Amino acid sequence: MAYLVDEWYEYHRRVGFDHLIIYDNNSTDGLGMLFANRADLEIIRWPWRRSQHQAYTHALLSTRDRCVWTLFSDLDVFIFPRSSNSVRSVIQNQASSDIAQISFKLLRMSHENLVECSNTSITETYIHRKRLPDAWDKNPSTAVITSLAVPMHRIHEAQLLKPYKSIILSSDIAYGVHYSDRCWKQYFFQKIIGRTGIKDWIVPRTVSILHPSENWQKLSKEATIKDIEFRDFKRKIMRMPMPTPAIV
Repeated sequence: MAYLVDEWYEYHRRVGFDHLIIYDNNSTDGLGMLFANRADLEIIRWPWRRSQHQAYTHALLSTRDRCVWTLFSDLDVFIFPRSSNSVRSVIQNQASSDIAQISFKLLRMSHENLVECSNTSITETYIHRKRLPDAWDKNPSTAVITSLAVPMHRIHEAQLLKPYKSIILSSDIAYGVHYSDRCWKQYFFQKIIGRTGIKDWIVPRTVSILHPSENWQKLSKEATIKDIEFRDFKRKIMRMPMPTPAIV
């Protein structure tokens, strides 16, 4: 996943995130060494299998005294503030005295039927999706005031202390763009090895690393909508200067 970090980091710092934390679950591409000297990017080695729940809980607890809002998301998700150039502004405008959690719906982009993953920008490469509402993921990415949450995270949302509430943002205001399945090879390895190191797929005889399954190819055929709104927004944002690190 190291090849995703630069684009993800450069973009999110420019849209209002002060500090980024990556939980490294046994990566083998030198992630920790490649990004070791950035004051606003923190990489935490997290070697345990099937431990995403525990990683999110650790982040919830460890950011309580360092941050006001913490967003829980994946490295292949880009938050798109449609009503502003800043995710920070979106959160500030939507939050009120009793709102302590804001969820961003996720729009899943197509894998473009690629067998090999491209080394090019993912926001430039993946520009097709299904029709709405089928393009929306089941689960959101969520920003939380961690000091107002019960100290145990539930992956896609936190449990809040009473009387605080959660809201789901309208996609007219902001949403996340999800580049989950970027090519068949990446999808294949995730399935046979497992996303957390445990095999979770019995490979059919008609399928191999060079021969995608029919179901996987069908996903791309259904993604006929060309959507470049976020790509164009990201191009504009990347012309902005990088903010000075605010949290060390």
